[in-house]
Amino acid sequence: MLCRRWIALCIVCLVAGPAAAQVVAPPAPAKYDIDVRYRIRAARNERIRQFLEMSSALEAAGLVRGPVDPDEVTNPDAERIHGTIASGNVARVLSDPHVRSVLVSPTGFELPADNASVSVRLTLAGGLPLTRQQLLHGQTSEHLRRLGFVEKTGYDHRNFTRLLGSVPASNLNSLVGDVRWVPGGWLVSDARPVTFPEPLRSIDPVRITEVLAESLPIVADAPAPKVEAGMEKLSADLRALLQGEGAAGKPTRLEVVLYDPMRAAHPAWRAWLGSAGAVQIEGQLGPVVSVLAPAGMATEAAKLPQVASVRLPATSSEGLPAGNVTPVDALGLSNLSALPARGQGVTVAVIDSDFSGLKSAGLRGQLIDFTAERNAAIMPEPIAEGRVGRGTMAALALQRAAPTASLVLIRVDGSAAHQVISAARYMAGEAYRTDAMTVRHGELLLDNERLRQSRDTINAERKALSEDFTADEKTQARRLDLQKRLADQQAEETRYEKRLGRFIALEEAMMKLSRVQVVACGLNWNTGFAVDGSGPMAAYLDGNAKLQDRGRGKGPLTWLQSAGDTQGQNWAGPWWDADGNGVLEFAPRNFPLPAGKWSRELNFLGWQPHDGAWSPEIPAGATVRVTLQWTEAHDTNAPVDAGRWRTPLNDLRPVVLQQRDPSGSRTSSDDLVVVARAEPLAQLIDRTVAGATYEQTIEFTAKQPGRFAVRMEGKRAGSTVPEGVPITKGAIQTGEVYPRVHVEVVDGVSRKVGRPVFADFRSVAGGTATPADARSVVMVGAANAEGRAQPYSARGSAPSIALINRPTVLTWDQFQFDSGPARGTAVANGFAAGTVAAMLSAGAPASSDLKWLQIPASGVLRIPPAWLQQLQQTTGLRERAAYLPSPVGRVNPYNR
Repeated sequence: MLCRRWIALCIVCLVAGPAAAQVVAPPAPAKYDIDVRYRIRAARNERIRQFLEMSSALEAAGLVRGPVDPDEVTNPDAERIHGTIASGNVARVLSDPHVRSVLVSPTGFELPADNASVSVRLTLAGGLPLTRQQLLHGQTSEHLRRLGFVEKTGYDHRNFTRLLGSVPASNLNSLVGDVRWVPGGWLVSDARPVTFPEPLRSIDPVRITEVLAESLPIVADAPAPKVEAGMEKLSADLRALLQGEGAAGKPTRLEVVLYDPMRAAHPAWRAWLGSAGAVQIEGQLGPVVSVLAPAGMATEAAKLPQVASVRLPATSSEGLPAGNVTPVDALGLSNLSALPARGQGVTVAVIDSDFSGLKSAGLRGQLIDFTAERNAAIMPEPIAEGRVGRGTMAALALQRAAPTASLVLIRVDGSAAHQVISAARYMAGEAYRTDAMTVRHGELLLDNERLRQSRDTINAERKALSEDFTADEKTQARRLDLQKRLADQQAEETRYEKRLGRFIALEEAMMKLSRVQVVACGLNWNTGFAVDGSGPMAAYLDGNAKLQDRGRGKGPLTWLQSAGDTQGQNWAGPWWDADGNGVLEFAPRNFPLPAGKWSRELNFLGWQPHDGAWSPEIPAGATVRVTLQWTEAHDTNAPVDAGRWRTPLNDLRPVVLQQRDPSGSRTSSDDLVVVARAEPLAQLIDRTVAGATYEQTIEFTAKQPGRFAVRMEGKRAGSTVPEGVPITKGAIQTGEVYPRVHVEVVDGVSRKVGRPVFADFRSVAGGTATPADARSVVMVGAANAEGRAQPYSARGSAPSIALINRPTVLTWDQFQFDSGPARGTAVANGFAAGTVAAMLSAGAPASSDLKWLQIPASGVLRIPPAWLQQLQQTTGLRERAAYLPSPVGRVNPYNR
């Protein structure tokens, strides 16, 4: 039942093709040099008869023999025949029952003189049930490693009847023999076949060894990265940063993930985290603590038993750059223009990290800059001009819908997710001060005391000098020095007063966020935090934020969350591994293969320009990041120390492969090379009392335009407790695992041009990021003029809540402002927030979920025509409010 549901949710980007193999390969040479191994076990006369019979069959198959040994027909030890044959007749040679195996190579092919490896394609004995055939395939590959055979990854194994790889040239001849007896010593094999497992023990596995005369050189797969002992808790990008000269001493923002979720709420962790070095705590989001410290502190923090991992801050996903748009203002404003007030008396907030071009945009509103809390001067970080940022465009769209609304712009750092929840806590009306503001407050108290003592000292010296009437040179120098110190004191006090004023103003502005009625958040995190609805951001918005009713007469808060411009960049689904080979499949076995593909274990990437046609190749220079995330259940009753959960129960590792020749003209299209592998240990990014979320990240750079595919290798856990933990058999439990893969481009140049997407297999589940995965928020997607979702607008649900269809609503995102064009889901989200504010000012009921609008899932946000008509026909706020539809039905004022 579960599989069927996911089949319905899974979609394929390209046109589905036949289920048969669709590999393209160079044409076979006209002729092969062939080496035939045969076996005739019979007495002299019978051997002669069988040999002549076999020779006739081989001649009929088109085999032209080379030099012939005259004693061959009677020699009982003779078992090789050499010659040439047309490439299309090789299979006919194997039809003779005496023939055991053949080695073929293009006629005239010369082996490398330095014993270099050559590419080979091995055809195995077939006809076994699939599970037995798979066993034979794996056993043969493992045994052939003794001959130096290196198997390729991701090729078409044709139901485990083929092996593709390379072998040293000197060992080619051994492949013609019974490989179970090689490699051997002086007389016998180093491993007797009787000791082999079935079916290899009973079957001579290799039937055809084909030497591939390819024009491309053999390339070795990228090795698995090695991590130094003691550095396992540090993320790869952090380890790379620490390798720079002098990097360990530079102040760096880090994120420390705690093991125990219960300790995150207890203040004790602050003390032992400080024991790792000079640490300035800036914020906390669930088990993730954001700190400012010398980068070298990460190695000390990793030694603490309470720390699960240390990483560089996770950043929010980028939005679309400004581009060509088709304005649809009239479609959205036609009904809005009929509303009175258009936002008057309603406070609306926009949360974003990019308010570039704010000065020239002409926005009317208050800016609350959370970046100011992160430095001792309490000065906001500079806002760029010369372009229009995502947050600015969202605010312009909001102002277009609700021009008289009270606008509040909340600027947060895109790498400080805790600031979004800090803003939410202020909106919820909590008596709260952020960690960074607590640090700033402490600094102000210390500076105040220092300045007071300094002033007292100066005053004492001033009084002493005022009573000293000596006019010598030394006393005059003291007076001059005192005047200078007094001027410096006054200047420093002035700077302190301004800094104190900025602190008070910022904190007062933060506390006044409780007045906000509608908020539009344009930030989403696809990596770094759990995105399955269980992460700390979703947990707060679904819980303590109390969006339905914040109490104290504040009423509901409508949190509108942009869907994100990442459609096609995510895949999520159950753990499919139908053949049990330790490689996850991106679709169930009965799902058709995409055209030109041969395996459901590979998910090829494509490139989607922001403006232009889709391409199957990643452009040169693009650095792509692949992030695998999964949440697994843990047995809370098992006697397990928290540190044991640092290693996940499920072993999952993403791999990136490059298709060497998609055209199949120089080598077969299923010839892939591994360009990047994941680290041996996943990073723990979140942990609850019932489970934990892990993440694996790898990056690769396309040196030339090429086609790349993602593959997931892994071993599923058989229990919810670690291996070796004593547990009774009846208490063993297993948990479901839903991996989610996200791809993104991380270099600035490529980010401006386009984005990577999955070309073969995508899924509806897993399309949302966080905090869009919270159940209580209204997720807003972008719609075109026809009301259909834009191709870049993310949709789908979190992996664990697949039945909740997202986005909640769609609205238009194409606008042309005086500052330039605007598009993207953040813009649509801003326009939706303005629409809600306009309706609230006209007397619509406050609602956190907008269910009173009765808009179907992923429907377009429209003002109800009936409500608008009644609004226009009545006068007075009381009469209008009486006709408002509500979640419990319509109220008639004349039936009270």
